Amino acid sequence: MKNAAPTLEVRSRRVGGSNYQIPYPVRPERRVYLAANWIIQAARGKKGRPMHEKLAQELMDASTEQGAA
Repeated sequence: MKNAAPTLEVRSRRVGGSNYQIPYPVRPERRVYLAANWIIQAARGKKGRPMHEKLAQELMDASTEQGAA
């Protein structure tokens, strides 16, 4: 999970008359949520095997920093 979790995210910030994408650190609770969500979505995107096998494979790929998440 730690390898799939983001450290920064960008948010829109209006300064003057323009919108800028400003990087912000991600709160720890949101990091866990985003990592879990990305891993589940990547597992759902794979075809041909049962969900428990796809999820296990995606977790193993995330541990070696190779998965889609």
